[in-house]
Amino acid sequence: MEFNVCLSKLTKNGYKPTSQRKALIRMFLENSRTMLSAKEVRNYITHLAGKQASFGNVYDNLYLLCTFGIIGKTEYCGESFFYRKETTEKDSVMFICTNCRKIMYLSSELFGQFLNKEKEEHAYRVLSQKFEIYGLCPQCRLAG
Repeated sequence: MEFNVCLSKLTKNGYKPTSQRKALIRMFLENSRTMLSAKEVRNYITHLAGKQASFGNVYDNLYLLCTFGIIGKTEYCGESFFYRKETTEKDSVMFICTNCRKIMYLSSELFGQFLNKEKEEHAYRVLSQKFEIYGLCPQCRLAG
């Protein structure tokens, strides 16, 4: 998703493209294959602004970006992590490295076949789906 597309999602829904929102969008576009904690996001915004960013503002903006599908959110070990949500891979299976937090998208073909079978056999109606696998990426596995 391009920067201007992300901004237009906000403005179409009545939200101003503030400097913090623009910085957040740029940050997630630049770190598209890594999950970031709210603390890391806050530190980034603080560094850019040259003054302490409030956790409240950062969280509000993160959840706003999640609401409009610009970024995604997941929970791991009791902490929230945020990542760039790629529209072409929205139904993919994510492999998340528990050490470096890199994200790799895996083929969702088998998972899709399973869901289709369940929908047909049991008349399920899937409204959304999220499938995450946690482990170590090859680099972290070899390093540790």
